[in-house]
Amino acid sequence: MKCRSAIVKFRQIDQKSKNTELMIVELESDEVIKRLAKESVSSGLYLVGDKIFFYKKKGVTLTKNITCQVLKGSRFSRNFNSLMRNMTNENHPLNRVLVKDKLNASWFWLLPDEAHLRHPNLRETTQDKKID
Repeated sequence: MKCRSAIVKFRQIDQKSKNTELMIVELESDEVIKRLAKESVSSGLYLVGDKIFFYKKKGVTLTKNITCQVLKGSRFSRNFNSLMRNMTNENHPLNRVLVKDKLNASWFWLLPDEAHLRHPNLRETTQDKKID
């Protein structure tokens, strides 16, 4: 089982239509691996430029987003130090973490404090205003 690299890009659905869709595209061959569901795109789990690892297991293509992690609260608290170290490292691709509770009823995003380390779509947030 060999992991290969991919990236999230906008691609044309087919040759006839001009509609584009967010897709996972392999880096080496520029082949479309998977179309992304609208729910995962609108939720912010996948953004353009995200780095993805994918591999095939028993005929099914499995993907892992290494730019965004989704964690339960207990795992988040255990991994907090390493998450913060990875998010503040400019060479590490992790730039956001979605933390959910057991029932997925409440959640919050963890983003790096420094704006240049965030994903370009998330650089401007309301929390960045200076307090006098």
